[in-house]
Amino acid sequence: RVLTVRNKSASRQVFRVTVDPRDESPAARVEVAGLWSGELRLEPRGSARLQVNLTGGRPAPGSYEGRIRLSSASGNGEIQVPYLFVVGDNQPFNSLKISGGDAVGIRGEVETTSLTARVTDQYGVPVAGRRVAFEVVRGPGRITHENDTSGPNGLIHARVRYGSQGSEQRTLARIGNLEIHFNYEATGERPEVLWIRNKASELSPRGVAAGGLVRISGRDFAGFASGTNSLYQSAHLRIIRKGVSVAFDAERERVSEPGRILGVGEDWVDVQVPWELAGSSRATVKVRSGNHSEPFEFTLARENPGIFSHQCEGLEVAAALLPDSEMVSLDQPARRGVPVTVLMTGNGPVRQPPPSGEAPVLPVSTVATPTATVGGVSARVTQSVLMPGAAGMYSVTLVVPVALQPGNHPLRIKFNHVGSNVVLLPVK
Repeated sequence: RVLTVRNKSASRQVFRVTVDPRDESPAARVEVAGLWSGELRLEPRGSARLQVNLTGGRPAPGSYEGRIRLSSASGNGEIQVPYLFVVGDNQPFNSLKISGGDAVGIRGEVETTSLTARVTDQYGVPVAGRRVAFEVVRGPGRITHENDTSGPNGLIHARVRYGSQGSEQRTLARIGNLEIHFNYEATGERPEVLWIRNKASELSPRGVAAGGLVRISGRDFAGFASGTNSLYQSAHLRIIRKGVSVAFDAERERVSEPGRILGVGEDWVDVQVPWELAGSSRATVKVRSGNHSEPFEFTLARENPGIFSHQCEGLEVAAALLPDSEMVSLDQPARRGVPVTVLMTGNGPVRQPPPSGEAPVLPVSTVATPTATVGGVSARVTQSVLMPGAAGMYSVTLVVPVALQPGNHPLRIKFNHVGSNVVLLPVK
């Protein structure tokens, strides 16, 4: 090993270097090379590299500790560098199960599981080249593959095909006098996907759109919800959240992409459909939470616009922002002749899509120009973009028609004649 010592002061420093072993070994010792008469001399702002070597013969098995002491010749203190070397006896003493230790499979299904453990001796050194035997000692499982000796890093490995019974099954590994137990139970539930729809509207009669946020509904997704607000967003969406992941596949186009997750619950996952699926007509989605669901096939559409909404006194009011960025509500209605910005998702292709799961730095215009009606009256659209700072979130800015009477009016927005859900826009 190389030990680098730096002098950060503006004066010359001289150190006496000694090796102080705590555990003596008659066969081996630690030496420091690169010294002159046992001294280390450092010029101002200078440095030196000391070669630390372990010399001599192989010592008896054990753990050997000590310290390298650098004592200032001018009495300015001392630096102590600890060292440790170990010599194993290659006798199995301890193990760490890496896989298959307490595995849970799907209820009623057979499953092949990988069993791996690392075996060490009493000094923590890997046990290599020792005979190992695996045996199913409980349940109807059988060994399908095993390595009969431990590897150079002390790893032992086998594969076992467990039965479908729900009671405990067990495999035993023997190496020397050490026994390692691997337990398995077929008591888990496989996640199930029931439907996938636009997150804002929870309507997708023609399919969901690439780049948009969707809600996947099903069973046994997560034990603990991450929590999400329908209007909450993030500029960067995670691939894994609360141990849940989502995979999208379009076999015909040979596209396979992870879904970037906004939030998860026991029976739902909110996720962005990858931009890479644009142009595909059909795809499958799988949800993994310990176990993975069966592939669920769904339809893709170019556009699937959905307007976000919030509850106001039992009414579904559009998630729309006033010019001062305040949210439209029954107490803060939109004003005739004044623009509002409606928050949406699933509005389809944009001019320069960002990477999946990421929000653009600046607003990016949609390819299609939408139309909008408020209370059945056409509203002029001034902007239609993918929003910055909000992955998968779009916005459409429109001017509230001056011909409207005060009240709560139905709002609908269309892209290429594909209509959004209908929500209310309070107007004064």
